[in-house]
Amino acid sequence: MKKSLHNNAHLQGSLLLSFLENIKKLYPWYSNYLVNYIPFDDLNYCTNVEILLNKFNSFLKENGKDFNYGIDCYTRKISDLLDEELNFLRTGKYRYNSFDEVKERVYNNIEIMEYHTFGLLLMEILHQNNSKKISDFKDSLTENKDRIKNYLEIAGGHGLFVWEANRILGKHINVDFIDISETSINIAKSFLKGIKVNFICQDIFRFVTEMKYDFIVAGEVLEHLEKPEELLFKIKDLLSEDGLCFISVPLNIPAIDHIYLFRNEQEIKNMIVNCKLNIKYDHIAPEYLSITKGQNNLAQSYWALLSK
Repeated sequence: MKKSLHNNAHLQGSLLLSFLENIKKLYPWYSNYLVNYIPFDDLNYCTNVEILLNKFNSFLKENGKDFNYGIDCYTRKISDLLDEELNFLRTGKYRYNSFDEVKERVYNNIEIMEYHTFGLLLMEILHQNNSKKISDFKDSLTENKDRIKNYLEIAGGHGLFVWEANRILGKHINVDFIDISETSINIAKSFLKGIKVNFICQDIFRFVTEMKYDFIVAGEVLEHLEKPEELLFKIKDLLSEDGLCFISVPLNIPAIDHIYLFRNEQEIKNMIVNCKLNIKYDHIAPEYLSITKGQNNLAQSYWALLSK
C-alpha cells in the first residue's frame, strides 16, 4: 500500500476512515486500489465526503440499518461491476442490449435495486471523479440559481443530486423527480425526507406535462436506453427557452443495467449536437477504479451542461 490511512490527522474518527478500514478487512486487494486512489491530502474533498457520509449514515439509521449495511451494498455493487467488466473485456460489448430484459432482471427486482441503489450512492459520494462531477453540478446551479424555478430529475435513483440542489436553490422552487423503479422512488423519498419533491413513478417517455423546466438533470441515464437520442429529444422538448440540462455518461463502463455502449467522447458529443442541443460546458475524466484502465477501450466519465 503506497498510502497509510493513519497519516492524516483530519481523518481520525471520520466515517471515511471507518469505511476504508472495513473495506480493508473484507477486500484487502480492493482496499489497496481504493486507498491509492482517494486524495486524502485534499481537505475540500475529505470535508465534502464526510458531510455526505454523515447524511448517508443518518439515512441508514432512519431506515433501521447501520453503516455496515451500506458497506455491504457497496461491495456487492463493486462485485457486480467487476463481473461485468470481465465480460466486457472478453466480448467487447455490454451484456444486455434490451431495456425490457434489464427492467425484468434489475428494475423490477426489489432486492437487487436496493443494494444497487445504496451501493451507487456510496460510489457517488466516495469516488474522486464523482466528487468533481458533483462539484461541477453545484457550480452550474449556483451560477444560474436566480432563474431556476422548475427543476426536473430524470431517473434520479438515490436522490443525492436533488439533496444538493435543495441546499443551493432553497425550498421555493418546484422539484419533480421521475423514476421507473418504485424501489428507487421509495429510497429517494426516505433520503429526501423533509424536502418538498413531487415523486413520479413512471417511464419518462410516457411523462406528459405542459411544464417547461429551467434545469433538468439526467445523471447516467442515456446508457440505460436502447435509443438514448430519444431521451435527448425529450429533454429538449421539456426545457424552457433558456433552460439548462446537466447530463453525465459513462464511456466503456459496463454495469448490470447498462445497454448502450458509448466508446468515446466524440460519440456522445455527436449525438448531443444531432439532437439539436448545445454544449455549454463539458468534462472528461478517466475512471481510475476500472480494470479496463490501460485497455484500448478506456473507461471514462463524461459530463456536460447543455442548452437548447
